[in-house]
Amino acid sequence: MKKIALIDDGLSYNRFNTNNVYKEYIIRNKTINEYNSQKAEFDSHGRVCASIIESLTKTSNIISINVKDENENGICDDFIVALNLCRELDVDIVNTSIGSCYKEDFHIIRKAIKPLLLKKITIVSATSNKPLITYPAFSNFVIGVRHNIRGIGGKLIYLDYSKYGVNIETSAPNFIIDSSNEKIALHPCNSFAAPVVTSIIYAIIEENGRISIKDLKQELKSRADFYKKYDSVKVDKLEAYFYE
Repeated sequence: MKKIALIDDGLSYNRFNTNNVYKEYIIRNKTINEYNSQKAEFDSHGRVCASIIESLTKTSNIISINVKDENENGICDDFIVALNLCRELDVDIVNTSIGSCYKEDFHIIRKAIKPLLLKKITIVSATSNKPLITYPAFSNFVIGVRHNIRGIGGKLIYLDYSKYGVNIETSAPNFIIDSSNEKIALHPCNSFAAPVVTSIIYAIIEENGRISIKDLKQELKSRADFYKKYDSVKVDKLEAYFYE
């Protein structure tokens, strides 16, 4: 059974039951602690992402790594610690919607990614929902994901070149099922599209084992419903803030 690390805002169990989560961590001020979110009273963003992954993979082991505080702010230093933890835990895939638009952070994040590449650990990163260049999604060594904005529902679009760093566009689910078997509507966003791509990559790794990022991109291209050499979506000037 492959391991998927979810770097996000932790989990909540009051609404969504997920049986595949077997380990939880919380990182604050670069300190790692094991965590139990059984008593959480909020519907976390991470819980929704975990539910999407579970619904599409069934057999994955999910590791939750909470790097966002009560104000929903993520800290780059804690994100770096989370990436290092993923390497130590030898996960197969990292799914994250955390990233930085600070140009000064790019080199730091890039440096943290390299050890994971050596172990052929795949990083799936949602881009910002705003048209901004963000890391790690912008990195050539990461699978950057964006929600399909072209009106092509339920399809996988592979992009060879994007100013965003986007490799894949796909549709986020319209809803998930909660613990009462009720449909919960989801708003379309990049961070809910990323777990869909994570699930596709999970299937590839189940079939082939871990492969290089270069080979993985070729495999995704071969499985895509559509292929575009260039991304025509305009990107705004580089701005500095830490995004969800």
